[in-house]
Amino acid sequence: MLGAREDSTMKNAGMAGAVALVGVGLITIGLGNFVKAPQAMAAPAAAVSEAGPEEPQIVWYGISQNSLGEPGGSDSYSMLYRAWSDGRVEAKKICTGRYCPPTND
Repeated sequence: MLGAREDSTMKNAGMAGAVALVGVGLITIGLGNFVKAPQAMAAPAAAVSEAGPEEPQIVWYGISQNSLGEPGGSDSYSMLYRAWSDGRVEAKKICTGRYCPPTND
């Protein structure tokens, strides 16, 4: 019977400690409204200056593949395309195989 009483006393002491800890926390929060302590404040980020014109950006790109000579042969070329936001379109030819036609670069 003595063991049950000690267990009950330990539960009551633990509960009293937990209630006291919660009470101290609530008092600390309550006093925070009256006592002014230093607080960190968020500052707005620095504004980005728009000093010059915007750089062009790629708005579209693509590839086309073409074969040269016999169907199924190893000679082929690919065209790579890029379209820019300022209206420019670029193309580049990549040739593979033995025969590559001359380019007009």
